[in-house]
Amino acid sequence: MSKVLIMYCYVITYIYYSTAIDKRLNGVRGALQILSFAGFQVSGEHYVLPETCELSNLVDVVEVFDKKAKDRAEAEAKLQEILAKNNKKAKAEMDKKEAHRKKIRAEQQQAQKEVKDKIIISSKANKINFGMKLKKFEPPKEQRGG
Repeated sequence: MSKVLIMYCYVITYIYYSTAIDKRLNGVRGALQILSFAGFQVSGEHYVLPETCELSNLVDVVEVFDKKAKDRAEAEAKLQEILAKNNKKAKAEMDKKEAHRKKIRAEQQQAQKEVKDKIIISSKANKINFGMKLKKFEPPKEQRGG
């Protein structure tokens, strides 16, 4: 009931809404319909809550807003929980991939070090057989007798 009393005091204090507030309410989807449901009446550019109006509709509006706010808060909490789980999963996946990359880098560095430190025992060249074949000229031997 205290919310209703606070709302009623607020309404009585601001019976006439300025056009700036009216423009703000037009930006909120369904705000003007809620005001008319709560009992407000349009008087020129202003919305007025008649003194003869019952506050039960206003109480209903407050309850609807409270329920929507509670539902929205629950949905936001669930969303944050799902996001936290997804972030945790993604971080675990990234850590796993980074560990794999470090392992691969270490193996690569080890292989490079082994190749660098390997002592070459012997080198074997291939015999090349192409191009002109040179032979030393030897004059024919003298034949004796004959």
